[in-house]
Amino acid sequence: MKFKLGQRIIDKIRGKKTKAVSYMYENGNRLFYFDEKKVIINPTFKIKGLEINFYGKNSTVIIHSSNKFDNSVLNIGDKNLIIIKEDFNAYPYKHFSIVYPMAKSSKLIIGKNVSMLGSSFYLHDEPNTSVIIGDDCLFSFNNIIWPSDGHTILDKEGNILNDGENIRIGNHVWIGMDVKILKGSKVPNNSIVGASAVYTKGSNPLITHISGGGYS
Repeated sequence: MKFKLGQRIIDKIRGKKTKAVSYMYENGNRLFYFDEKKVIINPTFKIKGLEINFYGKNSTVIIHSSNKFDNSVLNIGDKNLIIIKEDFNAYPYKHFSIVYPMAKSSKLIIGKNVSMLGSSFYLHDEPNTSVIIGDDCLFSFNNIIWPSDGHTILDKEGNILNDGENIRIGNHVWIGMDVKILKGSKVPNNSIVGASAVYTKGSNPLITHISGGGYS
């Protein structure tokens, strides 16, 4: 199965003359791994510090060789798309993880130059949900990102009242420790979300319009 967004990322990276190696797993699952150097195709290929578990079918994972993982786990379901762009850094001793196998057709896209001390993503409840993170973001530890309520509420006719909603985090965002980012959240560019905040749809970040190129 092809993902148009995933294919655009692949084409863009190829434009930088990097070498793309595709690793095919069972049930139509694929890993695209990019490197400026020649990569020997190995059916037992593994990325240091990263455990990838395919539990479903027809999912695609796109990862660049500049990424650094430690104690990281991706649990993948059916028709999922995961893109982790260049210079991602998962700091040692803390988890970066998709905790449970993702729901059908869900997506996680992480931009360039993103660092995470410890973030847990919960994408298992609702199909067709996505978490999209921009470039140059910094996540502290014990963060939870969850685009659903974790349970379903029905009315008397059996209609779902609390569908999942996508999460989008902009560019140059700093997420403090113990922050929970819940469904429907849209964190704007150049923002700080303070420690222990619960960020929901309609929330405002603690500080916006960070000056300069770094965090202080």
